[in-house]
Amino acid sequence: ASNKMQREAVPFLVPEASSEPKAWLGDVKDSGAPAASGNALAWMSATADQSPPKVVPASLPSGHRDYVFVLGLPKCGTSSLHDAFISAGFRSTHWALNAGKNLQDDKALRLSGTDANQRLIAHLMQNAVNDGKPPMAYLPAEVDAVAEMNGLYWKDKQRGLVEGIFPQMSCLEQLVQAYPQAFFILNTRDHEAWVKSVDNHLDMRQRLVSAELPGLPKGKGGTDQELIEWVAAHHQRVRDLLSARGCRLLCFDIDQHGEAELSSFLGRPLVWPHSNATPAWKCN
Repeated sequence: ASNKMQREAVPFLVPEASSEPKAWLGDVKDSGAPAASGNALAWMSATADQSPPKVVPASLPSGHRDYVFVLGLPKCGTSSLHDAFISAGFRSTHWALNAGKNLQDDKALRLSGTDANQRLIAHLMQNAVNDGKPPMAYLPAEVDAVAEMNGLYWKDKQRGLVEGIFPQMSCLEQLVQAYPQAFFILNTRDHEAWVKSVDNHLDMRQRLVSAELPGLPKGKGGTDQELIEWVAAHHQRVRDLLSARGCRLLCFDIDQHGEAELSSFLGRPLVWPHSNATPAWKCN
């Protein structure tokens, strides 16, 4: 679709906090992040999903390498972000190394984990952290943008066991510690539209329910509300932690924001292409 496509803005729905938070959401929240300082930069002031981002690209030391990390979930504009990063001159990767070169190999990797340890970004990042190295240590040296870093695939032919790796959750602290001056992007969308897109994408809902994920234990996620509470808790943890650490964070609603906000944040001209949109996205 054209980057000039006009769509009606849809408010990002954040469920009201319950007086009795769900116990199974506990390990996705960050309990130790210090409070944000009062002199936060201007672009830190808009962290609510409902608000448009206010961003001012920060200056970096000469010769510093700009990394870009997308911290949201799949089915939330990651393909478009990947294409936008490439248009801006970044060497971006999207969920797997060499993705798109062989669709049959990609399908085998996405659904069954074929060659996951060699190709899947989630495995490469998690393995690096498990080995005490920075999250990007096992990725090709030229990669400087990660548009989607999670992996979710069946471990057996009977489809009873799922391997779920979400470094944007399990390695969030390590990403912030290793790359404090990176560009972090929290890609969001209307919760109900996101759930609909998940349900339209192969068997993603079944894989989410069958996986053991941070904040979403096996068996949870079968209802829309459980998925919404899970994603909302992740969004809040990202905002709280990165705000407290003074990181550069863009809260990017794919239904309301686009080329102008992304270009301003990254400090580079780019094209926002709306890639790989599902029918549910187009109907918004």
